[in-house]
Amino acid sequence: KQWYQRRVRGKNSVVRTKNLAILTALFRSKILGECLQKRTAEITEVILKSLKNGKGSEKLNTAQLAVLFTLQAGEELDLEEFYQEVKPHLINSSRSERAGILQQLAALCFICTDSLDDRKEMLLLLRNLTGSEDKDLAVSAMGATSLILTVCSPTERRNTIEMILNSVIAQLKHSSVDV
Repeated sequence: KQWYQRRVRGKNSVVRTKNLAILTALFRSKILGECLQKRTAEITEVILKSLKNGKGSEKLNTAQLAVLFTLQAGEELDLEEFYQEVKPHLINSSRSERAGILQQLAALCFICTDSLDDRKEMLLLLRNLTGSEDKDLAVSAMGATSLILTVCSPTERRNTIEMILNSVIAQLKHSSVDV
């Protein structure tokens, strides 16, 4: 087994989280090229298992790693298939994890799929969260929405903005929001 598989598959959640953070830092600091091409299937397996079994910071670190991985994997990875595999694990995050993971999910949608249906599904999820009482979640949903809108047609943008405009205005009027 490879070193990263042994380290991120351990039984101790704290150790797994630290090792996922190390992998994330490695992906941020260096283009792995040939090394990554040889390990795409193994890294995909590690990401999927960590998303499935992880909680809290472990899941957030894995979501960040997934985004960086897709940016570097290129043609070695079927991006659409990867997105479809990780999406359920990210969507089904607990309430406490959701605000942090939302941006990663939107980034994966942005990078991995050209599907209009995937974008619509993502925008519907985000629309429902934009009016959330949890301000961190609402702000995260607004940021994620703006990212997805950059790859939408003008009509999709207009329709989405019309759907969420009242929620956004209400959030901006809230006393805890510093504009």
